[in-house]
Amino acid sequence: MPHVYPTAGPKQPLRVWRSVARVTPLPVFDVAAFFAAFDIRRRARGLSWYEFADELWQQSSQLNAHRADHPL
Repeated sequence: MPHVYPTAGPKQPLRVWRSVARVTPLPVFDVAAFFAAFDIRRRARGLSWYEFADELWQQSSQLNAHRADHPL
């Protein structure tokens, strides 16, 4: 179905825009699944959330050190 937008004047007929580009919606990020996956890994390794966060921070720091183009 084409998009219908009113024109500038109050008594003007509606215009139908057929040339409006279709935008592909972005996929939905499943935050609950992401959290569950992190929690499973954390529990399997016997880490607290603080310990797990420290390890992630260290890994991120190491990866960023290898990338000269990264701003952090």
